[in-house]
Amino acid sequence: MDRDKVAALGLSQSDVGSALGAALGGGYVNYFSIAGRSYKVIPQVQQVDRLNPEQVLDYYIRTPSGDTLPASTVARIKYSVEPESINRFQQLNSVTIGGVSGMAQGDILKLLKDTTAQVAGSGYTVDYAVSRASSSKNPEASSSPSASRSSSCSWRWPRSLKASAIRS
Repeated sequence: MDRDKVAALGLSQSDVGSALGAALGGGYVNYFSIAGRSYKVIPQVQQVDRLNPEQVLDYYIRTPSGDTLPASTVARIKYSVEPESINRFQQLNSVTIGGVSGMAQGDILKLLKDTTAQVAGSGYTVDYAVSRASSSKNPEASSSPSASRSSSCSWRWPRSLKASAIRS
C-alpha cells in the first residue's frame, strides 16, 4: 500500500483495510426479516470477482469526498517467498539439523560447534538434544561409534539471521 497516496486522498490505512475487508470478509452486518424468518446480511464480492489476488486491485474504495477509486490507485501486489514457520529453541530463532551418521556423537557435536564458529561467527551458539540415551552422561565425551548415532542440533542466535551468515 502506498501510504503517501492514501494520506494524500484523505484516507487512512484503516479506511482502505475496512473497505477491502467488507468486500472480502464475509462477516455479517445485520439481520433482515422475510415472512417471519430472520436472515443474516453478509456482504461479499461475487466469487467470479475474487478468484485471484490481482482482482482485489479492481475493488473500489470510497474517499472522504464521496468519490470512488480502484484499490490499484493506492495498492499493488507484491509476491515474496516467506518461511512456512520460524523455528524457535528456548525462545530464540533457530535452525535444526538432524541426521544419522556412523561417527561418534561427541565427534559430531565437535564438528557442528567448530563449523558454526567458522561459518556463523559471534552471536551464534550450538545446543543439542539427544534422541535416545547415550552410554555417557556427557554426550560430548562419547567417542564410541556405538553410542547414540541419531541426534538433533539447533543453532540459536540472539539477533536476526543474515542470509549470508550460513553457507553450505
